[in-house]
Order: sequence, then C-alpha cells, then structure tokens
Amino acid sequence: MSAAINWPKRKVGNVDVNAIGHGMMSIGGNVYGPAGTDEERFELLNRLWELRQTNWDTAHMYGDAEKLIGKWFAKYPERRSQIFLATKFGVYFTPGMAIRGDPEFIKEQLTESLERLQTDYIDLYYQHRPDPKVPIEVTVKTLAEFVKEGKIKQYGLSDATVNTIRRAQKIHPVAAVQVEINPFLRDPLMPGGIVDTARELGIAVYAYSPNGNGLAIGRFKSPDELVEGDIRRWIPRYQAETFAHARELADTFTSIGRDLSPAVPYTAAQVCLAWLSAQGDNIIPIPGSSSPMRAEENCRAVEVLGKLSKEHMELIGEALKKTDDTVAKTARGPPGAGNLSFVETPEYVPEADGNN
Repeated sequence: MSAAINWPKRKVGNVDVNAIGHGMMSIGGNVYGPAGTDEERFELLNRLWELRQTNWDTAHMYGDAEKLIGKWFAKYPERRSQIFLATKFGVYFTPGMAIRGDPEFIKEQLTESLERLQTDYIDLYYQHRPDPKVPIEVTVKTLAEFVKEGKIKQYGLSDATVNTIRRAQKIHPVAAVQVEINPFLRDPLMPGGIVDTARELGIAVYAYSPNGNGLAIGRFKSPDELVEGDIRRWIPRYQAETFAHARELADTFTSIGRDLSPAVPYTAAQVCLAWLSAQGDNIIPIPGSSSPMRAEENCRAVEVLGKLSKEHMELIGEALKKTDDTVAKTARGPPGAGNLSFVETPEYVPEADGNN
C-alpha cells in the first residue's frame, strides 16, 4: 500500500472538499473508447476510496457512469456519506446533442440520476450547459426548490457566462461553476473573467480537461495511440502536427518535475495540475482517468501544490506562448459542440413563470 495522501481542501459552498477532484467521463464508455467491465471499473473506484479521493464528478450523459457509481454505493452503502458527489443535468440527444433547462426536464433527469446513483441526494447538481430558450432564473428557482427538499445539497453551472453566473447568484447562491481551463485554454483566467467573478462571489471553480485531455503532458506521442472509439481521433486539436507543437510544453513540465524532486521526479501531469491550481485559490482541477494508476498519479499532484517557484512559472509561461499560435488555435471539440457553451439565456419576465 502506497503512502497516504494528506489532502489540502478547498471550499465548495459550505463544504470542504479535496483540492483536486476526479472526473468520471472516461468510465462511462461513450467518449474515450470501451468502458470495461464493472469489475475493472470498480478497481478504479476502490482505489480512489483507498486514496481518500472523495471529490467525484459525473453527469447524466456520461454513458453508464452514474449506474456504475450506484452499483458501487449499493455494495458499500456506508461510503456514500463520505463521497462529495457532483452530477449534471440538461443534455439530451436528438440524435445530436441538445439542451433543456426547463423545470419539467430538470425533475425528469434528477429523478433518473437519483435512481441510477442509488442515492436519495446529490451533493452538487450542475446545469451542464445553459438553455438558450429558458431564463436562468427559471432554472435556478427550480433547483432552489430541490435544495429545499433535500434532493440536492447545492447547485452549480457549467460553461456559463459571467452574466449568467451573476443572474443565477441573485436568485440562489451558486456553489460552483465548471469550465475548461488548461494550458491551451486560459480565457477563464483573464481579469474580470469567470475565475475572478467566481472568487468575488465566493464560488468555487472546477476546471475540467485540466491537462488538455493528455495533450499538454505528452500522454500520447501521436493520434495513432488513441484507441478505436476515442472521440479525440476526430477532433482537430488531436492531430499529428498538434502533438509536435505541444511536445515542448510537456517537456517543460517534465523538466520542472525533475528539478523539484530529482530522486523520484514528479510527472508532467502532476506539475501541470499544480500550475493550474496556482492560478487561483478557488480553482479545483478535475482530471479524469479509468486507470487506477493514472488516478493515483493525479491524486498525488497535491504533493506539488505550492512548490512551483517564480522561475518555474516563468518557464511554463514561455512554453505556453509558443503554443498560443499553434495548439490553442485548433478546435478543441467535435463540430458544433462549442455552440452549446457560453450562450446567454433569455431575459427573465417574472410574470411569465407565475412567481413575480
């Protein structure tokens, strides 16, 4: 058994959570290739438990991830209360991806998620994407009712604009916002951006895809290493020339890891997570992996938190500049996927929902 992890904490609403979370998209089987058997995936959940990694993030749309977690809770019911569990609602397939944030649909997906997860409450319930047809105030009022009923403890917003976050906050306190932040996508870190706004309002920021889905840390040498069924095979950012441009950044992270710990170097993944965590005291990176070994590597990134010097940050900054005109300008998702993010919702008219 490896050494225990001394977990630093960050605040999500009224709860202290691990400063790094774990994303469950990869175990659902509909994004990064085959999911594996329940037994194989239980190995991951059990390893997270052994490492005291209790900050979990999933979603209604992540394949059968919710059902798998529910089976794990059924097997270990005493563990449920110690897991800070986030899931998300709002996405459905037509067969393309679409969004709904109306009260009826929220209730429908919440009921399904509770059943799948075999639990009677969710710690953090996100709107996966804002609905361009439904005022955010209507969505949040519905979520506030579920908070009152105890079905959800807190709520959050994912890929929401600063304006949407502020509008939601006026109706009911937002516990967390989720947004992609990594070396190739740093817009949320800009002055007055999502991270600054969230800090001002006392909101946590969960950063998804913190290592650029492996690209920023040299996880793969070429797209040929991606398995069949991995969505990255069809995304422009994950093509051969982009891997070459990203290599220097990955080498920089690796070099810093050796500098910090020559005997047993920290990995590029761990240094990357430490860099991201250093961008704000309200940021919680949520790397994901279906591999117990990779999951432990990510968890142990907490050992690097606070250790990056000014010189290290400058080295990373120089490497980032070189990717800004190459990797950062490529499309990071499949065609049309970005159209669902950061949309504004309609103006709220109190009389329209009968709650003026």
